[in-house]
Amino acid sequence: SNKLKSTLLLGLFLLIGSVSYGQVIKMRTSSIAYRYISEYNDWTDWSDFEEVSALVVIDIDRERITIYTKETQVYDIVKYEGSEVDYEGDDIMSFFCVDDDGDACGIDLVKLNSRNGQNQLYVRFADLQFAYYVNVLD
Repeated sequence: SNKLKSTLLLGLFLLIGSVSYGQVIKMRTSSIAYRYISEYNDWTDWSDFEEVSALVVIDIDRERITIYTKETQVYDIVKYEGSEVDYEGDDIMSFFCVDDDGDACGIDLVKLNSRNGQNQLYVRFADLQFAYYVNVLD
C-alpha cells in the first residue's frame, strides 16, 4: 500500500500545485452544485452553484477523504483509479471510495486548466452527484 500512498501523493502535488509536503492536504470549498437521478431515471441538470464553506481533508496515510459539511462525509479510498487529461485540457485524478454506510462512490479531483486552474472536487454516487469548487489551504 506504500506504492498507492506515494502515487496518490505525487498525483495530488502535480494536480493541485505547490502544497506543503505533509501527508495531509487541506482544502476549503467555496461553492457546491448537485444533480440526481430523476423519477424518469435520467440525470437532472446541474443545480446552480451555491456558496458553501466546508473543510476538505485528504489524509494520504489513512487513505481517507473527509468533507466537513453539516453532516460530516467520510470516504475511505479503496483504489486510486489513475489520472487523465480530458478534451478541454483539464487534469482529473479519480478514486474509487466507500462512505460510512458502505456505499460505493467515485471521487474526482479536477484542475480546470481551461478555467484559470481552478480546482473542483466531485463526489459521484449511482443516483446523486456533488461538485465543489475548492481552494488549497497552506
